[in-house]
Amino acid sequence: AILNYLFATMGVSYPMYMAATAVGVAPLAILYAYIGSLAEDLAGAFNGGGSSTQTLILFIFFVISTILLVLVLGWIGKREIKKALAALDALEAEEGDPRMAEQRLYSISEGEEMV
Repeated sequence: AILNYLFATMGVSYPMYMAATAVGVAPLAILYAYIGSLAEDLAGAFNGGGSSTQTLILFIFFVISTILLVLVLGWIGKREIKKALAALDALEAEEGDPRMAEQRLYSISEGEEMV
């Protein structure tokens, strides 16, 4: 919900917002639908329908995949934040005024050419 307000204040057009939302939501929707289709098998494995070895393998898989997902997403986020801060620092050094650098960075992210 907060992102919706931010996008509105940043001037993101409605068609671009809808397209990005569709592209961003589709992979997770497909993944959740697939996992839901496997729910019966997983429930059977955890409720005694499967062997204890199968249950242990599934548990280990879910724990490891969750840890890896958190680590990879954290690393990607940290890298992107460092890039954005480096770009802002470079613009501040060029402009000498932090407010002008932020305005220029915003205009660059909107697709305007650098002058």
